[in-house]
Amino acid sequence: VHVRYDRCPAQQRSLHAGKEGYPTLGFQFHCGHNRYVYYVSEAFPGARNDKAIVRFDTFLDDLVEKPELASYNYTLRTRSGGNDIWRGLWALCDGGYHKWAHTICGMKHADELEWKAWSGLCESTRKDVECVFGILKKRFQVLKNATLVADAASCEITIKMCTILHNMLLVRTGAAEHGGLEEHWKKVDDTEARSFGFHLPHLFATFTVGSMAVDDEEEDVDVGFDAKRQALLDHYVTELGEGNIDTLAPVNA
Repeated sequence: VHVRYDRCPAQQRSLHAGKEGYPTLGFQFHCGHNRYVYYVSEAFPGARNDKAIVRFDTFLDDLVEKPELASYNYTLRTRSGGNDIWRGLWALCDGGYHKWAHTICGMKHADELEWKAWSGLCESTRKDVECVFGILKKRFQVLKNATLVADAASCEITIKMCTILHNMLLVRTGAAEHGGLEEHWKKVDDTEARSFGFHLPHLFATFTVGSMAVDDEEEDVDVGFDAKRQALLDHYVTELGEGNIDTLAPVNA
């Protein structure tokens, strides 16, 4: 998310003025389907792009460095009807990030119908974090309007405090628990499944990450990225064919 930074020092304007055309501060967010925010990064100059900022994302670092997360096992269905065990949690993101095995995105230029459907569902699911940005800016006017805080550090404190209050409201209203029970999900048919988000097993792809700016950094590609994304597609196609796709009822955040 980008927050307007009207008091940006003149000598730093080129570092902070990105695609918006005016100085901003950028923050990396991770949230769940219930709109609960699990991570907010430090403030970055608004002209820096996703691929540069994500290298400083400690939430993603934890997915590969913390043993309890890196060794987490989950099951994916195969097209033959079998099950494969995969290890390591990952985050759902858009196509502007590195192709790491723990940052999965849809296929941008998909030719096959299956890839188009799956990629569309990924993008739909990823909209959770976009909704969080809108909710925060609607709930806290200081984020929507040109902020008058004196420096980047003060702006970072402001946005993190707003996020804490947002999470507290979700806990108080019970919305933070949304998606944790089977009753929060409903079965959908093939047509609906291609239009709405889908229920992935356990903690798998629970978190989504927001986008920042345009790309101007060389892309990293993990050896396991394509294999994992193919396995996710196979899982989706198999579950869809057996009528096991669920959609999450809307949550009032």
